[in-house]
Amino acid sequence: SKDELNSKSGKDGVRAPTKYHVMDLFRCPPEVLMLDVEERKKFAKSLIRTTGSEGFTQNENAFKSSITPLQELIVILTLLVCMGAPWTLITCGFAIAVTCTWPYQLVFAGFVLFLMLHPLPKQGW
Repeated sequence: SKDELNSKSGKDGVRAPTKYHVMDLFRCPPEVLMLDVEERKKFAKSLIRTTGSEGFTQNENAFKSSITPLQELIVILTLLVCMGAPWTLITCGFAIAVTCTWPYQLVFAGFVLFLMLHPLPKQGW
């Protein structure tokens, strides 16, 4: 067929793409979900960008988004908890195991068990 795999054979017999496509889904507003299927398909086709065998230029598909200082702080704190808390917990656990008495070690073990077993909040809380 005319479009067969959108490719052509190179010197070594490996098929090289003749077209590249990208769909910018982030540009799709939530209201599109309310449309019927045919209208959604039509809208989805409008989000597709195509280029030839040369491909997209560098950073053509990279977009900067604005972010408020509060949103940036939330991201940093979330990463600090996700990536920093395990190291802090391990370090404190080692320090407590080496320097503290049994009651403190049991309190720390209880705290770790609480963190391991406490239920996660329900979606939409």
